[in-house]
Amino acid sequence: MKKTLCSILFLITISKFSTLKAQILSVSPGTDVVVMQGTVFSTDGLALTPSVDFTLSNVSISRNSTVSHPTVNTYIARVYKFSTGTNLFNGTIRINYQDGAELNGLTKTDLQLNVHNGNAWQAFAAATNDPVNNYVLTTSLSGLQLDEITLASVSGPLPLQWRSFTAAKQQNNVLLQWSTFAERNSKSFIIQTSTNGITWNTIATISAAGNSSSVKNYNYLHTTPVEGYNYYRIIETDMDGRQNYSVVQKVFFASPSSYVQLLGNPVTNGMLIAKVNVARQNDKLPMLKLYTNDGKLLLQQQAVDGVNNIKVTGFAKGTYLLQANSTTIKFLIQ
Repeated sequence: MKKTLCSILFLITISKFSTLKAQILSVSPGTDVVVMQGTVFSTDGLALTPSVDFTLSNVSISRNSTVSHPTVNTYIARVYKFSTGTNLFNGTIRINYQDGAELNGLTKTDLQLNVHNGNAWQAFAAATNDPVNNYVLTTSLSGLQLDEITLASVSGPLPLQWRSFTAAKQQNNVLLQWSTFAERNSKSFIIQTSTNGITWNTIATISAAGNSSSVKNYNYLHTTPVEGYNYYRIIETDMDGRQNYSVVQKVFFASPSSYVQLLGNPVTNGMLIAKVNVARQNDKLPMLKLYTNDGKLLLQQQAVDGVNNIKVTGFAKGTYLLQANSTTIKFLIQ
Protein backbone atom coordinates (compact mmCIF):
# COMPACT_ATOMS: atom_id res chain seq x y z
CA MET A 1 0.00 0.00 0.00
CA LYS A 2 1.41 3.34 -1.03
CA LYS A 3 1.18 6.12 1.54
CA THR A 4 1.55 9.84 1.07
CA LEU A 5 2.17 11.90 4.19
CA CYS A 6 0.97 15.51 4.05
CA SER A 7 3.03 17.54 6.50
CA ILE A 8 2.89 20.87 4.66
CA LEU A 9 0.09 22.81 3.04
CA PHE A 10 -1.65 20.49 0.59
CA LEU A 11 -3.32 22.63 -2.06
CA ILE A 12 -5.44 21.54 -5.02
CA THR A 13 -7.40 24.00 -7.10
CA ILE A 14 -9.54 24.04 -10.20
CA SER A 15 -10.19 26.97 -12.46
CA LYS A 16 -13.01 29.28 -11.45
CA PHE A 17 -14.45 28.56 -14.88
CA SER A 18 -14.72 24.82 -14.22
CA THR A 19 -18.18 23.36 -14.36
CA LEU A 20 -19.74 22.15 -11.14
CA LYS A 21 -20.01 18.44 -10.40
CA ALA A 22 -16.25 18.48 -11.08
CA GLN A 23 -13.97 16.00 -9.38
CA ILE A 24 -11.40 18.02 -7.49
CA LEU A 25 -9.41 15.26 -5.76
CA SER A 26 -8.98 11.54 -6.22
CA VAL A 27 -7.05 9.05 -4.09
CA SER A 28 -6.52 5.87 -6.10
CA PRO A 29 -7.20 2.37 -4.73
CA GLY A 30 -4.20 1.04 -2.84
CA THR A 31 -2.97 4.54 -2.03
CA ASP A 32 -3.44 6.41 1.26
CA VAL A 33 -3.12 10.14 1.73
CA VAL A 34 -2.36 10.79 5.39
CA VAL A 35 -3.06 14.39 6.43
CA MET A 36 -0.93 14.83 9.51
CA GLN A 37 -2.15 16.53 12.67
CA GLY A 38 -2.16 20.31 12.34
CA THR A 39 -1.67 20.23 8.55
CA VAL A 40 -3.97 22.36 6.37
CA PHE A 41 -5.44 20.19 3.60
CA SER A 42 -7.10 22.56 1.12
CA THR A 43 -8.95 21.92 -2.12
CA ASP A 44 -11.12 24.38 -4.04
CA GLY A 45 -12.40 26.39 -1.08
CA LEU A 46 -12.60 23.47 1.37
CA ALA A 47 -9.90 23.32 4.06
CA LEU A 48 -9.55 20.47 6.54
CA THR A 49 -7.13 20.81 9.47
CA PRO A 50 -7.16 17.59 11.50
CA SER A 51 -6.29 17.50 15.19
CA VAL A 52 -5.52 13.78 14.76
CA ASP A 53 -3.85 12.27 11.67
CA PHE A 54 -6.56 11.82 9.02
CA THR A 55 -6.29 9.19 6.27
CA LEU A 56 -8.03 9.36 2.89
CA SER A 57 -8.23 6.00 1.12
CA ASN A 58 -9.77 5.11 -2.25
CA VAL A 59 -11.94 8.22 -2.31
CA SER A 60 -12.69 11.11 -4.63
CA ILE A 61 -14.03 14.53 -3.67
CA SER A 62 -16.25 16.48 -6.03
CA ARG A 63 -17.74 19.94 -5.84
CA ASN A 64 -21.43 20.22 -6.73
CA SER A 65 -24.13 22.89 -6.69
CA THR A 66 -26.81 20.67 -5.11
CA VAL A 67 -26.85 18.09 -2.32
CA SER A 68 -27.43 14.40 -2.96
CA HIS A 69 -29.10 13.82 0.42
CA PRO A 70 -32.46 15.56 1.01
CA THR A 71 -32.37 18.46 3.45
CA VAL A 72 -34.98 20.92 4.71
CA ASN A 73 -32.37 23.62 5.24
CA THR A 74 -31.63 26.24 2.59
CA TYR A 75 -27.96 25.86 1.61
CA ILE A 76 -25.43 27.58 -0.61
CA ALA A 77 -24.69 26.31 -4.12
CA ARG A 78 -21.35 24.88 -3.01
CA VAL A 79 -21.45 21.27 -1.85
CA TYR A 80 -18.49 18.93 -1.34
CA LYS A 81 -19.25 15.24 -1.86
CA PHE A 82 -17.01 12.33 -0.79
CA SER A 83 -17.48 9.26 -3.00
CA THR A 84 -17.08 6.83 -0.10
CA GLY A 85 -17.22 7.10 3.67
CA THR A 86 -14.08 8.48 5.24
CA ASN A 87 -12.24 7.62 8.41
CA LEU A 88 -13.50 9.64 11.36
CA PHE A 89 -12.41 13.27 11.16
CA ASN A 90 -11.38 15.38 14.16
CA GLY A 91 -10.36 19.00 13.85
CA THR A 92 -11.33 22.14 11.94
CA ILE A 93 -13.27 22.68 8.70
CA ARG A 94 -13.23 25.95 6.76
CA ILE A 95 -15.40 26.66 3.71
CA ASN A 96 -14.88 29.67 1.46
CA TYR A 97 -17.74 30.81 -0.78
CA GLN A 98 -18.44 33.39 -3.46
CA ASP A 99 -20.80 36.34 -3.48
CA GLY A 100 -23.81 36.40 -5.77
CA ALA A 101 -25.83 33.43 -6.96
CA GLU A 102 -23.83 30.91 -4.94
CA LEU A 103 -25.40 32.27 -1.73
CA ASN A 104 -28.90 31.18 -2.83
CA GLY A 105 -30.29 34.36 -1.27
CA LEU A 106 -28.92 33.51 2.18
CA THR A 107 -27.49 36.09 4.57
CA LYS A 108 -23.76 35.53 5.08
CA THR A 109 -23.88 35.92 8.84
CA ASP A 110 -26.54 33.16 9.05
CA LEU A 111 -24.30 30.48 7.52
CA GLN A 112 -23.10 27.47 9.50
CA LEU A 113 -21.49 24.14 8.65
CA ASN A 114 -23.77 21.23 7.75
CA VAL A 115 -22.26 17.74 7.41
CA HIS A 116 -24.00 14.58 6.23
CA ASN A 117 -22.45 11.51 7.87
CA GLY A 118 -24.05 8.98 5.53
CA ASN A 119 -27.16 8.71 7.71
CA ALA A 120 -28.28 12.21 8.64
CA TRP A 121 -27.39 15.90 8.39
CA GLN A 122 -25.63 17.48 11.37
CA ALA A 123 -25.38 21.24 11.96
CA PHE A 124 -22.46 22.83 13.82
CA ALA A 125 -22.12 26.31 15.28
CA ALA A 126 -19.45 28.44 13.60
CA ALA A 127 -16.36 29.52 15.52
CA THR A 128 -15.76 32.28 12.95
CA ASN A 129 -18.19 33.62 10.38
CA ASP A 130 -16.37 36.19 8.23
CA PRO A 131 -18.75 37.93 5.76
CA VAL A 132 -15.96 40.22 4.52
CA ASN A 133 -13.55 37.46 3.44
CA ASN A 134 -16.40 35.04 2.69
CA TYR A 135 -15.65 32.01 4.85
CA VAL A 136 -17.06 30.01 7.76
CA LEU A 137 -14.64 28.30 10.17
CA THR A 138 -15.86 25.52 12.46
CA THR A 139 -13.57 24.17 15.18
CA SER A 140 -13.55 21.38 17.80
CA LEU A 141 -15.18 18.87 15.44
CA SER A 142 -14.88 15.29 16.62
CA GLY A 143 -15.65 11.82 15.32
CA LEU A 144 -17.19 12.98 12.03
CA GLN A 145 -17.84 10.70 9.08
CA LEU A 146 -17.54 12.95 6.02
CA ASP A 147 -20.04 12.15 3.27
CA GLU A 148 -21.27 15.57 2.16
CA ILE A 149 -20.39 19.10 3.36
CA THR A 150 -22.01 22.48 2.75
CA LEU A 151 -23.05 25.71 4.44
CA ALA A 152 -26.71 26.18 5.37
CA SER A 153 -28.77 28.84 7.08
CA VAL A 154 -28.77 28.93 10.87
CA SER A 155 -32.11 30.75 10.73
CA GLY A 156 -33.76 27.97 8.74
CA PRO A 157 -35.92 25.24 10.28
CA LEU A 158 -33.12 23.73 12.36
CA PRO A 159 -33.85 21.97 15.67
CA LEU A 160 -32.32 24.80 17.70
CA GLN A 161 -29.82 27.64 17.79
CA TRP A 162 -26.95 27.15 20.27
CA ARG A 163 -26.08 30.08 22.53
CA SER A 164 -23.28 28.64 24.67
CA PHE A 165 -21.79 25.45 26.07
CA THR A 166 -19.21 25.31 28.88
CA ALA A 167 -17.56 22.64 31.03
CA ALA A 168 -15.95 23.61 34.35
CA LYS A 169 -14.47 21.84 37.37
CA GLN A 170 -16.39 21.79 40.61
CA GLN A 171 -14.05 20.04 43.03
CA ASN A 172 -13.98 16.43 41.74
CA ASN A 173 -16.94 16.93 39.39
CA VAL A 174 -17.52 18.69 36.07
CA LEU A 175 -20.43 21.10 35.67
CA LEU A 176 -21.79 21.25 32.13
CA GLN A 177 -23.89 24.29 31.27
CA TRP A 178 -25.47 25.11 27.93
CA SER A 179 -28.13 27.43 26.59
CA THR A 180 -30.10 27.96 23.39
CA PHE A 181 -31.42 31.08 21.69
CA ALA A 182 -34.42 29.25 20.22
CA GLU A 183 -35.76 25.71 19.84
CA ARG A 184 -38.12 24.19 17.33
CA ASN A 185 -39.58 20.73 17.90
CA SER A 186 -36.60 19.87 20.11
CA LYS A 187 -36.93 16.56 21.96
CA SER A 188 -33.85 15.92 24.10
CA PHE A 189 -30.20 16.63 24.82
CA ILE A 190 -27.85 13.65 24.78
CA ILE A 191 -24.78 14.29 26.95
CA GLN A 192 -21.64 12.46 25.89
CA THR A 193 -18.11 12.17 27.24
CA SER A 194 -14.86 10.83 25.83
CA THR A 195 -11.31 10.31 27.03
CA ASN A 196 -9.73 10.79 23.58
CA GLY A 197 -12.15 13.02 21.66
CA ILE A 198 -12.88 10.19 19.22
CA THR A 199 -14.83 7.44 21.00
CA TRP A 200 -17.92 8.80 22.77
CA ASN A 201 -20.12 7.40 25.55
CA THR A 202 -23.58 8.67 26.49
CA ILE A 203 -23.85 9.51 30.20
CA ALA A 204 -27.27 11.16 30.36
CA THR A 205 -30.28 12.34 28.36
CA ILE A 206 -32.23 15.47 29.36
CA SER A 207 -35.57 16.64 27.97
CA ALA A 208 -35.51 19.76 25.78
CA ALA A 209 -37.98 22.66 25.77
CA GLY A 210 -39.77 21.57 22.60
CA ASN A 211 -40.56 24.98 21.16
CA SER A 212 -39.15 28.24 22.44
CA SER A 213 -38.23 31.66 21.09
CA SER A 214 -36.41 32.79 24.25
CA VAL A 215 -33.13 31.79 25.90
CA LYS A 216 -33.27 28.43 27.69
CA ASN A 217 -30.60 27.30 30.15
CA TYR A 218 -29.61 23.72 31.00
CA ASN A 219 -27.01 22.04 33.20
CA TYR A 220 -25.71 18.63 34.17
CA LEU A 221 -23.16 17.58 36.82
CA HIS A 222 -20.78 14.80 35.78
CA THR A 223 -19.69 13.12 39.01
CA THR A 224 -17.31 10.50 37.62
CA PRO A 225 -14.66 12.23 35.46
CA VAL A 226 -11.41 10.35 34.95
CA GLU A 227 -7.81 11.40 35.49
CA GLY A 228 -6.45 13.12 32.39
CA TYR A 229 -8.56 14.82 29.73
CA ASN A 230 -12.36 14.56 29.79
CA TYR A 231 -14.06 15.67 26.54
CA TYR A 232 -17.74 16.66 26.45
CA ARG A 233 -20.33 17.34 23.77
CA ILE A 234 -24.11 17.73 23.62
CA ILE A 235 -26.30 16.27 20.86
CA GLU A 236 -29.74 17.82 20.48
CA THR A 237 -32.35 15.53 18.89
CA ASP A 238 -35.60 16.88 17.53
CA MET A 239 -38.99 15.21 17.14
CA ASP A 240 -38.15 14.13 13.57
CA GLY A 241 -34.88 12.50 14.55
CA ARG A 242 -32.59 15.24 13.21
CA GLN A 243 -29.59 16.05 15.36
CA ASN A 244 -27.57 19.17 16.12
CA TYR A 245 -24.11 18.94 17.73
CA SER A 246 -22.53 21.39 20.15
CA VAL A 247 -18.86 22.29 20.09
CA VAL A 248 -16.55 20.02 22.12
CA GLN A 249 -15.25 21.14 25.53
CA LYS A 250 -12.52 19.49 27.60
CA VAL A 251 -11.46 19.49 31.25
CA PHE A 252 -8.22 18.11 32.70
CA PHE A 253 -7.94 16.27 36.01
CA ALA A 254 -4.41 15.69 37.26
CA SER A 255 -3.53 12.70 39.37
CA PRO A 256 -1.88 13.53 42.71
CA SER A 257 1.44 12.36 41.33
CA SER A 258 1.27 14.87 38.47
CA TYR A 259 0.17 17.78 40.71
CA VAL A 260 2.88 17.27 43.35
CA GLN A 261 5.90 15.08 42.70
CA LEU A 262 8.79 14.20 44.99
CA LEU A 263 12.12 14.23 43.19
CA GLY A 264 14.03 11.67 45.20
CA ASN A 265 12.23 9.38 47.66
CA PRO A 266 13.67 8.25 50.03
CA VAL A 267 15.50 11.46 51.03
CA THR A 268 19.19 10.84 51.72
CA ASN A 269 20.85 14.29 51.62
CA GLY A 270 18.77 16.34 54.06
CA MET A 271 16.80 18.10 51.29
CA LEU A 272 13.25 17.16 50.28
CA ILE A 273 12.59 18.30 46.71
CA ALA A 274 8.93 18.68 45.68
CA LYS A 275 7.81 19.69 42.20
CA VAL A 276 4.45 21.49 42.10
CA ASN A 277 2.51 21.82 38.82
CA VAL A 278 -0.25 24.32 39.58
CA ALA A 279 -1.27 24.77 35.93
CA ARG A 280 -2.46 21.17 35.70
CA GLN A 281 -4.57 21.50 38.82
CA ASN A 282 -5.98 24.94 37.89
CA ASP A 283 -5.48 25.84 41.55
CA LYS A 284 -3.74 28.46 43.67
CA LEU A 285 -0.24 27.88 44.97
CA PRO A 286 -0.60 25.55 47.96
CA MET A 287 0.99 25.67 51.39
CA LEU A 288 3.41 22.75 51.71
CA LYS A 289 3.05 21.09 55.12
CA LEU A 290 5.33 18.44 56.56
CA TYR A 291 3.92 16.02 59.15
CA THR A 292 5.17 13.08 61.13
CA ASN A 293 3.59 9.77 60.22
CA ASP A 294 1.20 10.13 63.19
CA GLY A 295 -0.02 13.58 62.09
CA LYS A 296 2.16 16.09 64.01
CA LEU A 297 2.88 19.26 62.01
CA LEU A 298 6.64 19.87 61.79
CA LEU A 299 6.94 22.76 59.31
CA GLN A 300 5.17 24.55 56.50
CA GLN A 301 6.19 26.83 53.66
CA GLN A 302 4.51 28.53 50.72
CA ALA A 303 4.96 26.58 47.51
CA VAL A 304 6.23 28.00 44.24
CA ASP A 305 5.16 26.72 40.84
CA GLY A 306 7.99 24.38 39.96
CA VAL A 307 10.78 22.98 42.15
CA ASN A 308 10.51 23.50 45.94
CA ASN A 309 13.42 22.74 48.29
CA ILE A 310 12.41 21.78 51.85
CA LYS A 311 15.26 21.44 54.35
CA VAL A 312 14.88 18.35 56.52
CA THR A 313 18.41 18.21 57.98
CA GLY A 314 18.30 16.91 61.54
CA PHE A 315 15.01 15.05 61.14
CA ALA A 316 15.09 11.52 62.47
CA LYS A 317 15.07 8.66 60.00
CA GLY A 318 11.58 7.36 59.31
CA THR A 319 8.32 7.92 57.45
CA TYR A 320 6.80 11.40 56.97
CA LEU A 321 3.89 13.01 55.13
CA LEU A 322 3.94 15.97 52.73
CA GLN A 323 0.59 17.69 52.22
CA ALA A 324 -0.35 20.19 49.48
CA ASN A 325 -4.02 21.13 49.62
CA SER A 326 -5.93 17.84 49.35
CA THR A 327 -2.91 15.87 48.12
CA THR A 328 -0.82 13.91 50.64
CA ILE A 329 2.33 12.00 49.72
CA LYS A 330 4.22 9.65 52.02
CA PHE A 331 8.04 9.73 51.93
CA LEU A 332 11.00 8.30 53.78
CA ILE A 333 14.05 10.00 55.31
CA GLN A 334 17.13 7.80 55.55
